[in-house]
Amino acid sequence: MKKYILSALVIVAFLSYAGYLKTSEKTVVESPVVEVVVQKVPVATTTKPVTKPVTPVVVVPKPAPVPTPTPTPPPVVVLKGQYIDGTYVGSRVYNYHGYIQVQAVIAGGKITDVQFLEYPNSGDSRSINRRAMPKLTQEAIVAQSAKVDTISGATDTSGAFKTSLKSALSQAVNV
Repeated sequence: MKKYILSALVIVAFLSYAGYLKTSEKTVVESPVVEVVVQKVPVATTTKPVTKPVTPVVVVPKPAPVPTPTPTPPPVVVLKGQYIDGTYVGSRVYNYHGYIQVQAVIAGGKITDVQFLEYPNSGDSRSINRRAMPKLTQEAIVAQSAKVDTISGATDTSGAFKTSLKSALSQAVNV
């Protein structure tokens, strides 16, 4: 019984809606992309012939808004590891036998030379530094930084060299 009552209500609602559409002349449904125009179409009955041609539903495309592209800025090129040309003096660093201070020479954005301005030159230090200094200088030029290997037998000299060179290169960094 409930099904019959519900079905009757649905049919009444449909007929009411159809009657509403029949009484209106034109209905326009808009969407952002397509505009649909629905016009009243005369319904043919058995007693009265159709006198007007049937007007079809016309779909008129509406142009979609075109987003304006935002220009992208050119990429910023940052050259890491490049240095500003010049001569830079590192800090004076104390090791067990005395002070070490180096000077870095930069040309073309690269380390071209590292010179010892001060180093211990007495007793065992003389022979140790004579062997270690050229190796430390060459490694710094190859590495293009203060990250060099510690020279066996010249641990104190190597540590002080790295610290002084790092101080010199920090002044030459191209930011």
